[in-house]
Amino acid sequence: MTQQIQPLLKEIEAKLPSLMLQLQNFSRMWMVVLTAPPGLIGDVMGSIAILIDRSATHRTPAFSMQN
Repeated sequence: MTQQIQPLLKEIEAKLPSLMLQLQNFSRMWMVVLTAPPGLIGDVMGSIAILIDRSATHRTPAFSMQN
């Protein structure tokens, strides 16, 4: 029985390093895919907040207390 299994195990061992590299690349890809949207949303919201803040500080009051 072990003589039949040994060639199969050697074949699996030979393919194992490439499989490990593929899994590493796959997990990195998923990390990028899952973290990119929240990062982009944060960038857009931060940019909008900066633009709103700048426009609010450059406004002149509609009614002045000076006559």
